[in-house]
Amino acid sequence: MVDAVQADFAVFAEDNFATASPDQKGNRTSENSPSERKDLTKEEKVAVAWWKNPLSWGPNDLTGSNPVKPLKEEKEIVKKYRIAAEQGNAEAQLNLGKCYLSGHGIAQDEKEAVTWFQKSSEQGNVDADYELGTCYFEGRGVAKDRQAAFKWFQKSAELGQARAQYKVGNCYFHGWGVAVDEKKAFEWIEKAAKQGNSEAKQMLDEVIFQT
Repeated sequence: MVDAVQADFAVFAEDNFATASPDQKGNRTSENSPSERKDLTKEEKVAVAWWKNPLSWGPNDLTGSNPVKPLKEEKEIVKKYRIAAEQGNAEAQLNLGKCYLSGHGIAQDEKEAVTWFQKSSEQGNVDADYELGTCYFEGRGVAKDRQAAFKWFQKSAELGQARAQYKVGNCYFHGWGVAVDEKKAFEWIEKAAKQGNSEAKQMLDEVIFQT
C-alpha cells in the first residue's frame, strides 16, 4: 500500500533526484530521468510525479483536498516544499512561505514567511507579490504599512493577478495607502471581475443593484 512507504518518500526523493534542479516553471530534467526507469513501484511513480514538477503539489495538499496526496503528514509535505525552495523553485518558495504564515506542518513564523515570499517575488512570482501585500496590509511578519501594501498589490495587479487587482480597487475605494479615487477603484475591480474574481463580481453587482 502507498501509505506503508510514505515515510520513506523524502529519502527516496533526495537519494534519487537531488542532483537535478527545477527550472523557473518548476520542471526538472535529468540525463537519467527517473521517469524513464521501468522498475519503479507505484509509490515511487508518485514521487517521480512530484519530482518532475513540485508545483503540482500546492497548499491544498495540506488540507486534503488534492485528490492525489503523496503524504499524509503535513510535516512531510513541508519538507518537500523546502527541498524545492532551497533549490530555487519560486512556487515552492511561495508554498513554504504560506506554510510558515499559517503554521501548517511547521511552527508558525510570520517573519520567515515574509522571507520566503520575498525570495519567490524576486523570481517574478506575482502570487508572492500579492502575499507580501497582504502581510504589509495586515502587519504579519512586518510592521503594518498600508502604503507598502498598496505598492505590492499594484505590482501584482499590473501583472494580471486577479486578487491583487481586487485589492488595488479596494485600496483606491477606501483610501488605503493611496488617495481615494473611485474611478480607478472600479477600473481595477472590473479587471478582477473579468478574470472571474468572485469578490469583485459581488461588489460590482451590489453597486449596480444600488444604482
